[in-house]
Amino acid sequence: MLQDSANIQVRDVEFVNKRRKKQKKNLFEPLYTPDDARRAMQLFIGIGYHRRKEILPGVFLTFMDAGHLLGSANVVLDIDDPETGEQRRLVFSGDIGRTGIPIIRDPEPVTEGADILIMESTYGNRSHPPYPVTDKELERIVTDTYHRGGCVIIPAFAVGRTQ
Repeated sequence: MLQDSANIQVRDVEFVNKRRKKQKKNLFEPLYTPDDARRAMQLFIGIGYHRRKEILPGVFLTFMDAGHLLGSANVVLDIDDPETGEQRRLVFSGDIGRTGIPIIRDPEPVTEGADILIMESTYGNRSHPPYPVTDKELERIVTDTYHRGGCVIIPAFAVGRTQ
């Protein structure tokens, strides 16, 4: 995804710069390029779920399965305060998946709680029906469309939508 977004950065800047050049405006540089993405990937390390790792003195990282798309994770940081001797827990979550999806594990709850919680909330104000309900709805749409002689087009416009 990083490589793909770098390619998009370059193409978008090229598109915008065509217009800016005609307007005799300063040209933009991409935020990062495919070469930047390749160099950045050399700095990555893999850490499996539930493998507590000290990333700084007194700061421990644990990934929990977010169940959103393959490899997604919630981040749990346990932070020791050397001055007070207390420990704080910060939990960060991007998207959290739904339960019961066939090819993706269910999201794991952070059972020990959190002192600070930061999370994505695009769909925070609504409930999604369980997977079997949406599966039946898709089946109905495809069947009805077939009987009408139509075509079903299913766009997959974002990461995770195709799963």
